[in-house]
Amino acid sequence: MESGTLQEPVRCKSDPSPLTTIRAARQGEADLLREIHRRASYIWPDDRPNLDANPDIFGVDHTAITAGRVRVAVNTTGKILGFATWRPMGDDAELDDLFVEPKKMRLGIGSALVHDAAERAGEAG
Repeated sequence: MESGTLQEPVRCKSDPSPLTTIRAARQGEADLLREIHRRASYIWPDDRPNLDANPDIFGVDHTAITAGRVRVAVNTTGKILGFATWRPMGDDAELDDLFVEPKKMRLGIGSALVHDAAERAGEAG
């Protein structure tokens, strides 16, 4: 798999546009990412009371966006389908966030984001 792209486009009936690229998130996309985080988190009914009680947990770290550590998966129309955030941890790295639009889950988008995050972390040293 090439860095930042999928070998085969990911498609689903509700959105025939394939995922074509993974790129760095932009500062202006923080609100969109917060909403994806919220929608993806609410798929677990048992978690909803805790989520409702703690609405500030949603969102991304703006410094991670600036540092290029937030990666977004987009389709051919530019719609963001999911995102991942990684951070350096000494000589290693850790995946902080992995969220995909609920209707796009189980299509390989999360796997592609994890692979991309691992490649970026490896490149960063």
